[in-house]
Amino acid sequence: MSDDVAIRFDRVGKIYHKGLFVPPFRQMLGALVRGPRKLMQQFRAEHEFHALQDVSFEVRRGESLGIIGPNGAGKTTTLKILAGITDHTEGEVEAHGRVGALIEVGAGFHPELTGRENIIHYGAIMGMTRRELKARFDDIVAFAEIEPGFLDTPVKRYSTGMYVRLAFSVAVHVDPDVLLLDEVLSVGDYAFQAKSLQRVKQLVEQDNRAMILVSHNMGAVASFCHRALWLENGRIRAHGDTDDVVRQYLDAKDRAIPDEAEKSTVKGNYPLHVRSVTALDEHGRPAEECAHGKTLRFQLVIDADKALGKPILMLTVQSAATGLIFGANMFMTESKRLPIKQGRNILECAFADNPLTPGGYLVGCFGRAEDGLTLLSPPDIFARFTVPFDERAFGADGRFAAAKSREVGPVWLPHEWKIVED
Repeated sequence: MSDDVAIRFDRVGKIYHKGLFVPPFRQMLGALVRGPRKLMQQFRAEHEFHALQDVSFEVRRGESLGIIGPNGAGKTTTLKILAGITDHTEGEVEAHGRVGALIEVGAGFHPELTGRENIIHYGAIMGMTRRELKARFDDIVAFAEIEPGFLDTPVKRYSTGMYVRLAFSVAVHVDPDVLLLDEVLSVGDYAFQAKSLQRVKQLVEQDNRAMILVSHNMGAVASFCHRALWLENGRIRAHGDTDDVVRQYLDAKDRAIPDEAEKSTVKGNYPLHVRSVTALDEHGRPAEECAHGKTLRFQLVIDADKALGKPILMLTVQSAATGLIFGANMFMTESKRLPIKQGRNILECAFADNPLTPGGYLVGCFGRAEDGLTLLSPPDIFARFTVPFDERAFGADGRFAAAKSREVGPVWLPHEWKIVED
């Protein structure tokens, strides 16, 4: 193995047992007939849960890996194995050097100990000498922005913000060779988040540390990770360049949302029923792709149990990464409200120029009564569409598409730059 490899997972698996690992009495009796080996195979199949299966990756010094995936995918289990909190069942795991883990905010802190005592206690667990702790103590306190009067107060009396700041500050100041972070970059106020992100970036890029970040925040993963690993049901779905993996994950997430919406039934007795929302091309035909810069048009098919006057209809364009992007709200254009008659109504909503960057998007719709308060139809997702990459709009080298998730965002507006001289 190369000397610059800080973390290595080789065909790692983790198995948990659901319930007590003791066969029921009747199964024990059945073993006399069927044989103990067959009984144990059957029991394992029914009671074993594979949190990780055949997971392999490496992280080198000066490199960061983002682990993404839905809840229950095995992300936190991976970090806990690396931190030594739990052991793996199969495969080999190597982590070279001092490991700084912030898997749960405040993990390793004792609520009855003061802030000062917890700093010393955590540093000792991490293998820091008394001299190292003394040299970095003031930096830890200053970074956490803990007032002197609270330093000798038990942390159980700290506010959530104080607790978060101190826990993070200790984790990043123990001089870790490997830093493990689980959703902690989204805690604290905005100013502290910005400072924390800068500190993490310094550790990786300037101090040549290795980092693994687990997060549902695709922006943070895209901004701070060289590579990404997509886990699902304990297995690797994708592994490679961050932009590519994040795009695959979000596209899959986008596709799943309408499918789930079609399967679900909205509870409640509502007089307005949105039957479908369809994206249309420039010729008015149903389309799965809508080009950037062209008219973005949607057709809505709505059934009403009775005449509803001129209700307030709202159409939203969303993405799985950023949520709501923009929409059309009849409340803000009162003169353009349309009468909804009893029975079938077919409407169109058009945006003159599609400002969306390449990627997958979702379309939602709901309605309110003329008073703006009474809900006539609950919010739901009804369609998805894709904005394709267009060389004419964004350049033939493809650099725009690669930069989208990091710096540009989901909307690209016409603009120009110029030098203004005095």
